[in-house]
Amino acid sequence: MFVSSFLYAVTCAIIPWCSVYWTMVMMFLFHELVIGAARSGMNVEIVEEWGDKGKPFMQALHFSFSLGATLSPFVLEPFLSEELEETTWITANYTFTPTSTIYNTSTMAMTGTPAPRTKSNIHYGFLIVAIPSGIFSFAFLIKYSHERNKGTSNIRRKDTQKGIKDHEEEEEEGPMRKKRTLPRHLLIITLALFALFYFFLDEVEDTSPSFLALFVVKQMNWTKKYGGRLSSAFWGSYTAGRGVGIILISFVTHTQFFTICCVVLCMSQLGLLLSATYGFGTGIWISIVGIGLAISVVFPASLTWTEKELVQLSGKLMGVIYVALSLGGLANPQIIGVTMALYSPMWYSYILFAESILFSITFLILVAFVKKVLSKRTHEIVEREISE
Repeated sequence: MFVSSFLYAVTCAIIPWCSVYWTMVMMFLFHELVIGAARSGMNVEIVEEWGDKGKPFMQALHFSFSLGATLSPFVLEPFLSEELEETTWITANYTFTPTSTIYNTSTMAMTGTPAPRTKSNIHYGFLIVAIPSGIFSFAFLIKYSHERNKGTSNIRRKDTQKGIKDHEEEEEEGPMRKKRTLPRHLLIITLALFALFYFFLDEVEDTSPSFLALFVVKQMNWTKKYGGRLSSAFWGSYTAGRGVGIILISFVTHTQFFTICCVVLCMSQLGLLLSATYGFGTGIWISIVGIGLAISVVFPASLTWTEKELVQLSGKLMGVIYVALSLGGLANPQIIGVTMALYSPMWYSYILFAESILFSITFLILVAFVKKVLSKRTHEIVEREISE
């Protein structure tokens, strides 16, 4: 965590100074690499600290991601270069004679041509992000050194794998992580269902805002300005949903939480489809807000649900999750872009509605799999450990 967080700060500080194209590309690739490592580590760190009791903390972590994405344009805006406008004025010459006035004019139009941009100070905006990130990264180094000196590093994971149930150590170090060792065939089935779950999740979550403005411009004949405002409404509801999820997740079970999200998501997608079909603008606004609220809390909640009901969350599992998310993000834009161009803009809504249904079905299959297979398997392991 220290290494990835510190390198994130370093790359943030260096990126604005990369004036050569290929150095900028390489730096961004490295930057995204350390971001992925840092985010995976943060998710795993939360479940290692609090186990399945960390639901609100996971929601708070991802709320901070959304809040940062919302505020970052406002942080960078004062440091962007300004484009000045150079104006050419029309002039006329007058010649006076005793009998008349002669006007020597030419047909000219007043034009505005862009002047050279002022110097950008965007590196200050990146430094505002880089300096606090670099300072805070040392908190992970201090924590690691403290645990290493005390000999308590990863104690919860080790004790749980050995089946030790020491109440005093649990109170001192936090909740024990549940042991769940699966046979290879069950592990493969679990990972496959996981991949489908996160594949459909990312298809809906990433593609909804990506093509939203284009959809309403083409289908509803709205201006690009209103399309941009609708996209802002989506991201505003997305951020607000994660904020509400911090509180709500503590009062309901994971199954109830996901059920609410799936129902709201499918109803909102259906509302978007019907509103676009019949030209109901208000319905589109309501539906987009509902989609943002429903989809925002699913990913952080799914991580703590994984830890509690499926398998222990680890760095390798986070890798599988992010690969599935990336595949969803790569495939869906191609499908929606082609179908919107060849057939109709309504295919944006058709595809997302179908994917929301498939996402909900995958969730129901996972719930049934947990209750019928994994819970029984965990019960057998506990009984065997007690008898030994």
